[in-house]
Amino acid sequence: YRYEINNFKKRTKKCPECGHYNITEQIWGYPNPELIENETRKNIEFRGCIVDNHSKRWKCSDCLHEWGDVQYDWFFF
Repeated sequence: YRYEINNFKKRTKKCPECGHYNITEQIWGYPNPELIENETRKNIEFRGCIVDNHSKRWKCSDCLHEWGDVQYDWFFF
């Protein structure tokens, strides 16, 4: 998994369902050690290794709506 914590850009995302800004980025695949150490970040949620067409990148922590395509270039296949 090539997702680097230094490349994480905190964005002001707005939920398209409820309009709130309490958004987490869902991390798919095996995270690198640096990301695991920073697991307590509120804006990151680990979702597992299996990614399919229903896997979403963003999740609203208020209404639980999920949206956005996962970026497959983050993964080693």
